[in-house]
Amino acid sequence: MNGTLTITGGTFTAPTASGALLLSGAVTISGSPTFTHNSGTITFDSAAASQTFTTNGVALNNLTMNLTSGTAANDNLVVSGALDIDGTLTITDGELKLDTNNPSIATSGNVSIASAGSVTKGAGTWVFDGSGASSLAANSQDLGVVTIDGTAKTIQLATNPFTTTTLTIGADDTLE
Repeated sequence: MNGTLTITGGTFTAPTASGALLLSGAVTISGSPTFTHNSGTITFDSAAASQTFTTNGVALNNLTMNLTSGTAANDNLVVSGALDIDGTLTITDGELKLDTNNPSIATSGNVSIASAGSVTKGAGTWVFDGSGASSLAANSQDLGVVTIDGTAKTIQLATNPFTTTTLTIGADDTLE
C-alpha cells in the first residue's frame, strides 16, 4: 500500500500467515479499533522516505522492515506507542528508531537484525516475553534496557550478540 494508512475505528484484520501487508507510508492506529493480526506479516518497505508507526498498543504477529531508499536519513521507522510483536521481528534494511518517542517493545518470537539494519535505543524497555525458545541475531546492536520475562522463556544468541544498558532475566527464563 502506497500512502498513509490510518485506522481510527471499525475492524481491521491483517493478512493470514500466508500473506503480507506491504506499507510504504505512515501508519497511525488510534481510537478504539478492533485490530486482528491474523498470524500475518506487516512489512514496512519504503524506498523513498522514512516511515512513522503510531501503534496504539495493538499486537502484531510478524513485523519486517526493509527500508531501501539508499540514504540513511530516509531509512527510518519511527515508532510511537508500545510495540508488541507476537511473532518474528526482522530488520533487513533500515533503522528502527526508538529514541524519538521512547516506546517499550515486547517480542515473543525470533529477532533478526541484518547488517543493513540497526536499532537506535530509546528509554523504553525491550521485553522478550512469551514462552519457549527464540533466537536473537542482534548484529551487535545496543538494545538499551532489556528484560527476559516470559513463561520459561529462552533467548538463544546467534552471531554478533547485543549490548545492553541493563539486563534483567526472570526466575524461570534463560539467556544462552
